[in-house]
Amino acid sequence: MRRILAARPSEYDNVCIMGTPEAPKEKYSRFLYYDKNGMPTVALHWEKYMKHALEKYNQIYKEELPEITPHICRHTYATIKVADGMSPKTLQHLMGHESIETTMQYYVHWNQELTEAEVARLDELNDCEDDDDDLDET
Repeated sequence: MRRILAARPSEYDNVCIMGTPEAPKEKYSRFLYYDKNGMPTVALHWEKYMKHALEKYNQIYKEELPEITPHICRHTYATIKVADGMSPKTLQHLMGHESIETTMQYYVHWNQELTEAEVARLDELNDCEDDDDDLDET
C-alpha cells in the first residue's frame, strides 16, 4: 500500500480524516473509516479484522463459524435488503453498481423461502382487495 501511495501522492493529498477540519478530496471523501495512518480502509483491512475475530470466536466456542469476508457481507446485505422490500434501483445505487444486472444477478441470492414469502404477501394484498370489493357491494 505504501508503494502505491508513493507512486501517486497527489491522489491522497488532503484526505479528510473523520473528525478533522481538512477539506476532503472528492475521490476519498466518502470513505467511512480510515486506518491509523489516516488512509481509507479497504476490503483487505476488514478481511483481516474479520479473520482475527473469527479465529478468536472459533477458539472459544465448540460450534465453529464458517469463513466470513467483507464480500460475503455485501452479498448478504443485498439479499436481505431486497427481501425487506428495497427497490432494486435503490440497492443498485447503494452498492455502487453501474448496471442493475450486476446487482440482481450476482449479488442478490433469491431462494424458495423468499419466493414463498413474496407470494404470501401478494395473497394478503389480494385478500384485502376482495374485502374492499365486498364493502362496495353492500
